[in-house]
Amino acid sequence: MFIFFDIKTLGIVNILMSVTFSLLILLIRIQFPKQFKGTTLWFIALFLPSISFTLSLLNNPSPDQLQYTDTLPIRIMSLTYIVSNLFLKMGWRKFFQENIRMLYNSFLLFLSLLFPIILKKFKIPPTIIFNTFNIIIYSLLLMFILKKYKERHSYASLPIILLNGLALFTAIIPILCYIRNDYNLNPELSIIIASITYMFRNTFVLFSIYVAVIFQFKVNHNAILEEKDQLVKELEVLSVTDSLTGLYNRRGFDSFIDYEFKQAKRQDSLYTVTLGDIDFFKNVNDSYGHDCGDYTINCISQKIQKNLREQDCLARWGGEEFIILQKNSLETTQKVIDRIRKQIEEMELSYENHIFSITMSFGIAQMSKNDTHYDKVIIHADTMLYKAKENGRNRVVY
Repeated sequence: MFIFFDIKTLGIVNILMSVTFSLLILLIRIQFPKQFKGTTLWFIALFLPSISFTLSLLNNPSPDQLQYTDTLPIRIMSLTYIVSNLFLKMGWRKFFQENIRMLYNSFLLFLSLLFPIILKKFKIPPTIIFNTFNIIIYSLLLMFILKKYKERHSYASLPIILLNGLALFTAIIPILCYIRNDYNLNPELSIIIASITYMFRNTFVLFSIYVAVIFQFKVNHNAILEEKDQLVKELEVLSVTDSLTGLYNRRGFDSFIDYEFKQAKRQDSLYTVTLGDIDFFKNVNDSYGHDCGDYTINCISQKIQKNLREQDCLARWGGEEFIILQKNSLETTQKVIDRIRKQIEEMELSYENHIFSITMSFGIAQMSKNDTHYDKVIIHADTMLYKAKENGRNRVVY
């Protein structure tokens, strides 16, 4: 035979492959300690057989000692293979953040120990029994993986299922060889078949894990990007929103009026700006506290908003001041604002057994064709508001 198919050479190759592959899995754990679950169990699954092969080679066995017969070394090697597959199965469950179910896996291991004893009188080689259990474990694993990826509607399941299916086939090959040769397989050949199939099994397992990890990394990366985009959007909203009322703040209103001012200049539309200020608001804070002041601002903002159209823009200009942008003539705006003023005057506010009323003063200005910037309109509205306060408050000046 070629030197590559020498039993000891195959044993050494299997040890090197097991150690190398398990270290590759360990590399994933080191690089992504919290991102991927189950890597420790996968590491154990791929590292365990190397111990079994090492112990066998240290005993310097002959082919007759290692053939698939009912001997202690073969039982240990076969059981190591089963335990390895159980750890592999547990690793996949952990990867998908499912419970490991130790009792269930321990039961499978117990049955794999019990059945060779029960079936001994039927002269069925233990290798067939052990490989049958490996097939059962792998079949359960395949069904679990298929179920999880089906839930995720993911095409990544195709290569992963294929690779694990090929790994399952490596457990079927020794059984087929035994059946084909009427259970009298050449000892040396049986060891060679077992070693080669195990090499392929490890390769298929490693590739399936790496495909799953790469796909999951992409999913996690996309989720992080989506979360980042969502956070940026939320921050953008917060940067232009008043936290107390939910209205635009000064920055938000500036962005809105800048766009509308340019539209008005192009379309020759009539726009008005109204500034409103709560009269003697300091008295509310001093008498009933700042929480009551916040409550009052909220009530005022809701009352004004109910009297405006969807296309109108209401913002909190700062403190107890509000600003309104409307696509109206000066006369129409005056009627709307005066109606709001009267409703606020008639409001009866109640806060923690305190009943009180308030009034507001308003100043209105209209955009003109000669205005080069909306700041001039706001300054004009502020001048009108100042006049309203000078003239006794609780009035509209335009």
